[in-house]
Amino acid sequence: MRAHHLLPKIAAITYILFALAIMILPFLHPDDAEADHQENRTLAKMPQKFSENFGREFDAWLSDHFFMRKELVALHDSLKALNVYYQNSKAFVGRDGWMFAKNEPDPSQLSNATLEKIDNNIAWFKDYCDKEGFKCYIMVLPRKIEFAQNQFFNIVDSDGTNQIIEKSGHLLPIIFPHTEMMAANEKDLVYFKPDHHWTDWGAYTGYQAIMKRIKLDFPELELCNESAFSIFYREKVRGEINRAFWKGHTCKALNLPENQCIGSHTKYRFYNFKGEKNLKVKKYNGNSRAIVNPYAKNNLKVALIGNSMEENLAPFFACTFAETHKIRSNDNGQRNLKISRWKKELSEYQPDILILLTHSYRKSELATIME
Repeated sequence: MRAHHLLPKIAAITYILFALAIMILPFLHPDDAEADHQENRTLAKMPQKFSENFGREFDAWLSDHFFMRKELVALHDSLKALNVYYQNSKAFVGRDGWMFAKNEPDPSQLSNATLEKIDNNIAWFKDYCDKEGFKCYIMVLPRKIEFAQNQFFNIVDSDGTNQIIEKSGHLLPIIFPHTEMMAANEKDLVYFKPDHHWTDWGAYTGYQAIMKRIKLDFPELELCNESAFSIFYREKVRGEINRAFWKGHTCKALNLPENQCIGSHTKYRFYNFKGEKNLKVKKYNGNSRAIVNPYAKNNLKVALIGNSMEENLAPFFACTFAETHKIRSNDNGQRNLKISRWKKELSEYQPDILILLTHSYRKSELATIME
């Protein structure tokens, strides 16, 4: 009976000792490393004296040096890696059905040598545009992985695009619609889950961002608003020149059946230009063709040079400009932006506006412009 009365006291003492152990444990043999090479950052230092910021500095030091920190961080990373549910040599599937090609998450920063080379190429491109009388712009699309819901591994704060803007943005306008697309992604997805392309909604957001900059040079331009389009939702992907709906490139790379890539729980916002039946095709020498909008409220001609990301962007330009000329930069297996490939074509077409379109994980293409 006596022992029965002691049980609550024993439990209370055990709880107190356990709580004290948890409080003391982080201070046992703290790690004295100055940097964490895995996280690629300098660790906080122990504050040397009391000051008004002592509490904050001590907390930062303890967070970076507590007992068994390395082991716990490694365990955390291992658990996060479990969120890659399936992969092969080309692609992988993450949480919530998000699929990525192995090269898509590339978070690499640019070396000073690469930045210098890109800067020289953009300077050359500016001189070329000035001589030809073109107003030129560069558009870089942000990485898809930054828009995935419930992200399953760390994203480096900057993917290198901001480095290019800081160094070369004074030469030509460089549009990087990261902020605009982040806000738009809260409403509808700006990238397809089973494909690397941006959605129509993502492209419309990018169109608004670049047109805002173009209007500074052409203030008479009027943007096409959503009323010019039929808007609908579907589960499948549309991102290529044939405008067909299907399961997506990344799904195909993973050798997965359509029903494992497409589901009714995820629908994407699509835009079809209502005036598409009025568009005409104007042929130039060779294979050059431009889309002509006879009802455009201007006489401006735009040329868009880029990879397949331009396919979902082009309909918004076709709605806006008198003529729109798409040029694929990645045809015949090429991965560059060499203007020499299209000099003759551009000289004949004589666009008022020339846009180079690339992706942040292919930003090194900007170092190939003058090759």
